[in-house]
Amino acid sequence: MSQHQEWAIKPSQTPFWLDAIVLLIPCYVLWRIWLYPECVQLLWLALVWSSLIVLLRRVRWPDQHLNKLGRDSEGWWMELNGIRQSVIWHDHVIKREQLVVLRWSFWPWHSVTLRRQNFDSANEFRRFRACLYGEW
Repeated sequence: MSQHQEWAIKPSQTPFWLDAIVLLIPCYVLWRIWLYPECVQLLWLALVWSSLIVLLRRVRWPDQHLNKLGRDSEGWWMELNGIRQSVIWHDHVIKREQLVVLRWSFWPWHSVTLRRQNFDSANEFRRFRACLYGEW
């Protein structure tokens, strides 16, 4: 296996649709308030919920800005907004058939969610997982 490997990461629309589904919850609450005006205290819940989701969309996790991932003789690195930085992946990662969540810190926003759609092909995704976990 070669020492230097690199993967171009494409943006995925899955997080956008998940956030859109979650935004339906405050819409449902607002609809219920309109039907039942005595439930107006739920308005605060709807406002807080939708504000959090909008805030998360604005300050999105790093996988929104991830351009490339790679491994060379010095270890793993990732390129965020054109800036390459070294990373050490933590043990508490999530790996599924079509999903890998990599963490490099204790903080939840220091993680990258990679799906099969983020890679050029299924073979590239398998090659990435094999490099990351050995023959998996």
